[in-house]
Amino acid sequence: MKMHKINSNENIIDKVFSTTKSEKFFLSKNTKFNYLALIQDSEFNLEIQTWWEEVEWNIFLICFWKWKVISKVKSDINNSENKINVFILSLLQDDNFIDVDWDIKVAKNVSNSQWHLMEKNVVLWKKVKVKMSPKLDVYSQNVQATHWVSIDKINPEKKFYIESRGLSNNEAIELSIHGYIQYFLEFFDTVSDSEKDEIENTILSNIKIDD
Repeated sequence: MKMHKINSNENIIDKVFSTTKSEKFFLSKNTKFNYLALIQDSEFNLEIQTWWEEVEWNIFLICFWKWKVISKVKSDINNSENKINVFILSLLQDDNFIDVDWDIKVAKNVSNSQWHLMEKNVVLWKKVKVKMSPKLDVYSQNVQATHWVSIDKINPEKKFYIESRGLSNNEAIELSIHGYIQYFLEFFDTVSDSEKDEIENTILSNIKIDD
């Protein structure tokens, strides 16, 4: 597994297409780390560790594919005053299979730390398979740890509102997906507008919507 040491605030955007890839990051004190991975038809392993206080990391995984994505993410919290946010967005097409395994461990003497995992699965076709396996080993009582997951279609009321403005069904769904992507990219203030457009176009060009 490839090891990267993060010594200062840093934003990384990674593209994992049709491959098997493993990444490991070690975060130094007083760092803020934003990491976005676009994952398509791949097996992806990500590990993040820190032994320091006052560390924040935001992890964003956007999964879209023709067949399947397998993702395993591991993080260890060994010190206090840390903040971790994990956002997983899966855009599910026909016969897609996603398997996400997240393992987080919070050591016994850790305090004033937060960990939040949010998983949103957007079903664009009728036949999909989803497997989510979050694991929390929390040995301290003075921490916040939450997990939220949803499996649903694009909000029908929102889609109806957009269509009432003259857009087609596909355009309404693409606009909704645009909202999710833009929310993630807001965390990456060093990324140019042209790079953000390229990321969005990459995702939308690989999405097929069921009429």
